Amino acid sequence: MPLFDSFALQFSNATAIGLANTGAQLVITESALNITGAAPALTAAELARLAAAGQTVVAYVNTSVTDAARNYWNPAWVTPTDPAEPDVGVVNPGAPAWLLNNLGGVDFAPEPNGAPPADEAIRVDYRNADWRALVIAQAVAQVQAGYGGVFLDDVGQYFTAGFRSGTYDPTFADAMMQLVIDVAAAVREVNPAAKVIVNSGVFIGGDSSGGTGGALFTAYKAAIDGVIIENQFSTEATSTPVLSAALAAYPGVSILALESLARGVDPGHLTEFAGNHPGLLTYVVPNERYDSFVRTPLLGSASADNLVGAADFANLIGGLDGNDRLTGGRMNDSLYGHAGNDSLLGGAGGDTVDGGAANDRLYGGVGADVLSGGSGSDALYGGSGNDTLRGDAGNDRLYGGAGADHFVFTRDTGNDHVFAFTQGLDQIDLQDFGVSSAQVLAALDVVRGSIVLDLTELGGDGSVLLVRQTNLAAFDATDFIL
Repeated sequence: MPLFDSFALQFSNATAIGLANTGAQLVITESALNITGAAPALTAAELARLAAAGQTVVAYVNTSVTDAARNYWNPAWVTPTDPAEPDVGVVNPGAPAWLLNNLGGVDFAPEPNGAPPADEAIRVDYRNADWRALVIAQAVAQVQAGYGGVFLDDVGQYFTAGFRSGTYDPTFADAMMQLVIDVAAAVREVNPAAKVIVNSGVFIGGDSSGGTGGALFTAYKAAIDGVIIENQFSTEATSTPVLSAALAAYPGVSILALESLARGVDPGHLTEFAGNHPGLLTYVVPNERYDSFVRTPLLGSASADNLVGAADFANLIGGLDGNDRLTGGRMNDSLYGHAGNDSLLGGAGGDTVDGGAANDRLYGGVGADVLSGGSGSDALYGGSGNDTLRGDAGNDRLYGGAGADHFVFTRDTGNDHVFAFTQGLDQIDLQDFGVSSAQVLAALDVVRGSIVLDLTELGGDGSVLLVRQTNLAAFDATDFIL
């Protein structure tokens, strides 16, 4: 049984109030205890209050990569090639052995605008005894200061290091696992309940000398409490599904999927996947600066759930199966009903509301909302604000409300009804059809007191009925988005 049921991560601008408001059992953060000239992010009293409230706060420690901001760093060790990266350049003779015998540069992210790769740090020889002692000392200091454990970053660097000679050397995986085991033992001498979370390294067991059945990997799994996996949900559609592999390889360990909206993750698909895979925890951030907390996702069950988001957070809520009621707060929320006849209420803010399968009722509320009915016969209410409404498949009813609303129809749209369409303000989006305004205007007719747009004349399947609209002559190309 995994230890945690939710997690959050933030490396800067962290406050005790912010941590508490995430609602997460596990919080990963930067303590700043070993950053030169920085004040501690949290006091011992604040950490004690968070622990008493049921939150485990673990502090950042790197296992294998340099950081010139840390207080162990001596600027004389490296002559930088770029002043912006003071720990990257020519390593000088007086540097410690773990730096002199380094395992290459590290480029964490592609450079913007197609610029050539540029190293951002140095991968140290983490097999070196002095480096290992340094890592252990940093970890112990965090727990002595009141943190509930440590987050060991860059465990996965063993893999690139293992190929330094051209042919993979499994002893680099062995050395990394032993380092993690030694850190875990050291922090638990200070606090027997201290938790150890590692970043990446899902396949480290198979990459080690003893394999997944070896004694070292068994000890490694026993030493850790969680594995963070960054931006790997997309691999679930490939032959190497990383999240699924982690769930299978680490029973009893919390598997933490950290995903970024900037990387294009689909929150709806992610929450559905997480709901169907017990033991997988998710946390979705706007970008990878990790400088602000978001609320941990709320996930439903196979039953009828009533899920209410926090008022002042951007909530991510997934109803899963059952006839659910999902309610957002005052920020920009994302609500996904999934299966069942659901009611989704976005509230204030610019919300994303997706009904999913079955017959749903969607309410945008105040703000510029995006409502998608999904399959089934749905009712969509935009509310105030400039909303976008998509009925999707099925015979849907769309109510734009106040504001300049867009009603989006595609080739698989059913027979939809649009209520209170304001000609000259609202617009009908038919971009999926690839037709001209002349073709659209020719497909309009008045039938029994309402204007009907016959989508079959445009290559689609259904129709759009503009309820109580009869002034066909007033419509022109400006009423449509093509």
